[in-house]
Amino acid sequence: MFPKIFSALLLLGILLSVARAVPSVETGKPPVPPDLYFAFEEVPPGDNGIINWRRAGEVMVPANYNVRAAGQYFWTPGVRIPAEVSLPDLQHWLNQNQKALHLFDASLQKPRMQWPIHDPNKTAPELRPLGYLISARLLEADQLAEAGHFAEATCSLSNSLRLTEFGVEGDASLMEYFIASLARERVQDGILRLAGHRQVPVACLQQLLGDLPELDAETNTYAHVLRVDFTIYDYAAYDPKHISENWSKIAETNNAMQIFEQELHRPLRIVLDPSLVSQHPLPLDMVANLANDARNYRIFLANALGAWTNRSFIVEDERVASKTKFLEDIQPLMALVKDERLPLSRHAAQRARAAYLKIENPVGRILGLSDLYDNGSRIFRYRTGRAATRTVLALLIFERQKRRLPAALLDLVEAGILNKVPTDPFSGAPLLYSRPRQIVWSVGENGMDDQGSGTAWHFIGNDAVWKIPELN
Repeated sequence: MFPKIFSALLLLGILLSVARAVPSVETGKPPVPPDLYFAFEEVPPGDNGIINWRRAGEVMVPANYNVRAAGQYFWTPGVRIPAEVSLPDLQHWLNQNQKALHLFDASLQKPRMQWPIHDPNKTAPELRPLGYLISARLLEADQLAEAGHFAEATCSLSNSLRLTEFGVEGDASLMEYFIASLARERVQDGILRLAGHRQVPVACLQQLLGDLPELDAETNTYAHVLRVDFTIYDYAAYDPKHISENWSKIAETNNAMQIFEQELHRPLRIVLDPSLVSQHPLPLDMVANLANDARNYRIFLANALGAWTNRSFIVEDERVASKTKFLEDIQPLMALVKDERLPLSRHAAQRARAAYLKIENPVGRILGLSDLYDNGSRIFRYRTGRAATRTVLALLIFERQKRRLPAALLDLVEAGILNKVPTDPFSGAPLLYSRPRQIVWSVGENGMDDQGSGTAWHFIGNDAVWKIPELN
């Protein structure tokens, strides 16, 4: 799942940059609203640990298909690596990445972490290492645990958690925040995998629990991320000079179509066809789009700060309505070019010109059709994942101390392992727990307790479920 989301996020970055790169008669922009403004103060490269990630990305050997397929085993709690997985192949991949891992690990010694402002037309080389090299670190930690080196494995996992936290907090944009948070969830699963070793000292588990504070401040981080994203990327992308110089790169958006439903692929390619866009007097209404973007950012933040059950659906509802209206409005255009090859010939574009000019803000409307940044549930997932990880880890500590699992989560508080019973962010009530079934679960996005009906992928199912690993 991680590589798919990672690719989709990068593709959306491409789409946003080139879809906005169209000529416009609009020359002015309103100022950034104060509540969405972020003043970027660049950390000197020598002090910035994420510059190390960029260097690591330049020398890193990405995981091939076999290594990625095996990856789920060395960070999934309670799962033995099957015999058919080639451990020599995994070790060879680790050996290939020793230089990259050294650069990545050295970032822990830097005084600051800050994502550099990146060129939206280029892939940021510091993004990829966070996924691949965290996986490599988890493999190393798993090997240490298998060899009985539990203190070293614990230290490695703690440092991996710090690295992913740096990614979340380092003036991250939404894309960087999502990727770093996904990597952080992977580390949390790796911690539970270590905790499933019967011989791991309780002190190691207690250390890891101490490294996993509750994510009560995650909403503050998210508010900061929204300001970074709006000011540095969203607002700045509406640059008339940049737009007029780069609109012809629209053809690159063909690579980004996989983030949209199949029914939209041909319509979007036609609406973004350079020969049509170049004829429109206002293909992108920057003022209108910025005002709508600012409103959506505020709704995202309000949803994250409020109760899950009280969230606003206005963005989702409007997106559905916008898609329907968009497809209706372009029907005359689509009929004129239904048999034409893409990109359109000059003759076909000329024939379709009148129909295209009747479409208001065609490129701007496309930007609202993707739901990839529809992130209303993400912050709740991240907070729930941390709460569930802490709960399972606390249960395993209790089991080692008492030689049994507790009857209820309140027992963890009475035993002094947790300060309070963990809350399910989706319900506002305590997380749910079954000792006989050895699971912890959240009610998930539907807000209803489906009796722990879910899968090993946590949020794929009616409930979000965490299995308590069997000690091995």
